[in-house]
Amino acid sequence: MKKRSKIRQKIVSVVLSLALCVPMTGLFVRENTAEAATDATVKAYEEKISNIKKKKNEVANKLKASQSDKTKAIETKKNIDEQINLATEEIETIKSLIAEYDVQIEEKQVEIKDAQTNIDSQYDNFKQMMRLSYEEGDASYLEMVLGAESFYDFLVRVDRITSLMDYCKKLLNSYKENKVALENAEATLEKSRESQVAYKDELDKNVAELDALQDKNEAYMKSLEKDISSLQSTYSEYIKAEKELDAELEKYLAELAAKENSEYVGGE
Repeated sequence: MKKRSKIRQKIVSVVLSLALCVPMTGLFVRENTAEAATDATVKAYEEKISNIKKKKNEVANKLKASQSDKTKAIETKKNIDEQINLATEEIETIKSLIAEYDVQIEEKQVEIKDAQTNIDSQYDNFKQMMRLSYEEGDASYLEMVLGAESFYDFLVRVDRITSLMDYCKKLLNSYKENKVALENAEATLEKSRESQVAYKDELDKNVAELDALQDKNEAYMKSLEKDISSLQSTYSEYIKAEKELDAELEKYLAELAAKENSEYVGGE
């Protein structure tokens, strides 16, 4: 544009010099100068260049906005990736915890099974003793009385049998209490495990949602990259077109200046 302006200024300077030096031809030269200044071809070039500049600026603004959106999308991707990584790490930790709960629950189940075996065995012994006591009934007591060396020995024998019965009852109750405690412990572990499984399911769902969001964001980024590439290409085309029009206009103005000089020389 600066070169074009200088050429036009040079043309005007030449014409004004001719007007001062050759009065008879001054009117003719001024008419040609006015015609050049309002030349339709020049105006057409300038309008085209102005329109291209306008479109080029619009593309530049869109390109800037798209690049800004891409920067934001990249930052969004970074944040989503971080959330996915954290959630994935937490899921792996929870899976390990659930596996540990499974081991402990299995151990409790084995202990409960052993406790039930002890209860069944002790209960069988207790029933056997009760059955023998009822079957022998008075005979057992008579045998104890007749076999006792003294009344004191009789009381000792009765106390021994009673103590044995009480011991069997206490042992049986102890086994039962131990089984209840084990069952409660197993229930607590099961509850904790279920809680972790539910939390893991929630995290899995969250990761799935983040993956979907990431896919959407990546698709958006690809769309932006495509738009940016297209806008850059369009911007380059406008720059090229503007340069070509500038060159054509400068060539036209140079030809116009040469024509002015030729007409002046011919006028002499």
